Amino acid sequence: MHPEAAADRVGPNAIIQTATALHELVGGNAERSIFSAAGLTHYLDDPPGAMVRESEAARLFDAILMNLDRSQSREVLADAGRRTGRYILTHRIPHAAKTLISALPQGLAMRLLLTAIGKHSWTFAGTGQVTIERGWNPALTIARNPLATPGCPWHLATLEELFQSLVSPAFRVHHTSCCAMGASSCRFEIDTADRSRR
Repeated sequence: MHPEAAADRVGPNAIIQTATALHELVGGNAERSIFSAAGLTHYLDDPPGAMVRESEAARLFDAILMNLDRSQSREVLADAGRRTGRYILTHRIPHAAKTLISALPQGLAMRLLLTAIGKHSWTFAGTGQVTIERGWNPALTIARNPLATPGCPWHLATLEELFQSLVSPAFRVHHTSCCAMGASSCRFEIDTADRSRR
């Protein structure tokens, strides 16, 4: 486990990038209202600089679902996920590693990226149990996903941003089961439609 990691913690971008997405898409008043509903207004004035409790991120996601309509909530969470993916690409993956992954054949690049995601899964899964499936039908599952929302647009967009940027723009991530909709785990299947780099 990473030195910063704790069983009930997730990365601060679950809060920071969601705040930015809310501000950009629904405005500052709605942003503050939603953070207030989640009991997290202090993070608007002093954004977290380290891991946050997964319960805080879960409260924020729940407040979004309760205060925005279905379309808006999905749009906000997906935008926050894309922003999180871009932050990871810019600040958390060394340039040399990005260059290497982008130059590799698609299959190997995908395996390396899946391995890296698995090693850092605590940043987006907290107490959830992450399983990586490799091979022709790669997938990632999060059992008891603490940040699950219907369709998990935040997780889906984060993963898709990483795969499309580093492996192939043709990649798509499909969410095929969801803890928020009664399943025991959230499952994200990676569609490797682009065969050009095999």
